[in-house]
Amino acid sequence: MLPVLGVKSLSSYALAYLERLLLLHANLTKGFGIMGPKEFFPLLDFAFMPKNALSSSLQEQLRRLYPRLKVLAFGAKPESTLHTYLPSFLSRATPHCPDDMKRELLCSMTECLRVDAQSLGVWRQLYTKHLPQSSLLLNHLLKSWKTLPPKLRKNLGETIQSFRVTNEEMKGSIESEELQECSHLCQNLEVKMKGRGFPWSKLFMVLLVFVAGFITHDIRSHGSFTDSTTAALCKNSGVTAVSQQVWAKVSVYSKESFSWLEKNTPHYYSECVRVLGPVLDQGLETTKTAALYVSENTTTFILWLRQTTPLVLDWMVEKTPDSVFRALEFLSELLLFLHQNYILPALAHVSELLQRAWAALQHSCSGEVSVSCLQDHAVSFTNSTWKLLQQTTSSITTWAQQLLTPA
Repeated sequence: MLPVLGVKSLSSYALAYLERLLLLHANLTKGFGIMGPKEFFPLLDFAFMPKNALSSSLQEQLRRLYPRLKVLAFGAKPESTLHTYLPSFLSRATPHCPDDMKRELLCSMTECLRVDAQSLGVWRQLYTKHLPQSSLLLNHLLKSWKTLPPKLRKNLGETIQSFRVTNEEMKGSIESEELQECSHLCQNLEVKMKGRGFPWSKLFMVLLVFVAGFITHDIRSHGSFTDSTTAALCKNSGVTAVSQQVWAKVSVYSKESFSWLEKNTPHYYSECVRVLGPVLDQGLETTKTAALYVSENTTTFILWLRQTTPLVLDWMVEKTPDSVFRALEFLSELLLFLHQNYILPALAHVSELLQRAWAALQHSCSGEVSVSCLQDHAVSFTNSTWKLLQQTTSSITTWAQQLLTPA
C-alpha cells in the first residue's frame, strides 16, 4: 500500500486498509522485518511534512497510526536495530523543519541513543557531515539532561569528548556558527557531566533547621520567649524595636487597605461585571460549542465502534480453532449434567433433613419452640458432650496405664 499512499485518489483507501491491519494485529513486535527504514521514513515524511500528497484530515489520521507503525518498524529487539534508523532521523532534523517533525525527530534520536548503544558510534561518524542537526540534538540533550537515564548520561561522556576534539581540529579550517554552537553545547554538557553545582538550597535548609532547633531549645530551657537568650539578643541588637515598628506600620496599612476595599469594592465589582460580562458570555457560548463538537465526535466514534466490533468478533470466531468451541460445549454439558444429577438432588436432600430436624425439635418442645426449650436442649447437649469427653478420657487413661504396666 505504500506506493499508492501518495496518489490522492487512493490514499484514503490505503490508510483505511492500514488502520484495519493495525487493528487486527495487536502484537506488532511479531511483525518485525515487514517494515524497515526504507518503508518507515516515507511514512514519517507523509505524517509530519506539510504540503504533501495527503490532505490535512488524512495526515492527521496517519499521525494517529504513527506510534503503532513505529513499534512495528523497531521490532521486538530495538536495542539491536535502532542504530540503523539514526542516520535518517539525523539527516531530517534540520533547523528549518516543521516544529512537530522536529520534536518527533529529537525524541526518536534520544530513544535511539538511550536504547541502542551502537547509536552513539553512528552519531560520531556522522557528526562532521551533519553539524546543524547535531547542534539541535546536543541542545535537546542539554535541555532534557535531568530526565535522561543515568546510563545514557554515562555513555555520552566519551562521545562529547570525541566531539570536542573534532571541534578543535575543525576550528583551523572551518569557521561557522554551527561549529561554534556545537563547541559551546559540548562545554555545557561536560559541565553537567562533571557534577552539579554547590547545593546552596540544601545548605540553607540545614541552617534554617539548626536555627529553628536552637531557638526552640532556648525557649524551652528558659520557660518563655521573653526570658530566653534569643529575646535578649533581639532586644540588644534592635530587632525587637524594628519588628514592633514594622508591625505597627503593617497594622496601620492593613486598616487603611480594609477601609479602601470596603469603600471601593462595590464600584470595581460593577465595572468588572460591565467589562467582563460579555467576555464571560462569549466564553460560555464557546464552551457550549466545544461541548457540542465533542459530543458529535463521540457519537461518530460510537458508531464506528458499533461497525467495527462485529467485524472483530467475526475475525475472532474465524481465527479461533474448532477444538476451543468443542471444549466449551463439552464444559457446558458437563456443568448442566452436574447441576441436574448432583447439585439439585443434594439441595433437596439437605432441605428434607432440615425439615425433619425442625419437626423433631418441635416434637421435643411439646409442639412449640421457645427460648427456654432451646436453653434446655443446649444444657443437655453440653452435659452429654462433657460426659462423653470424661468417659473417653478415662478410657484412654486406663488403656495407657495397662499398656505401660509390665506384665
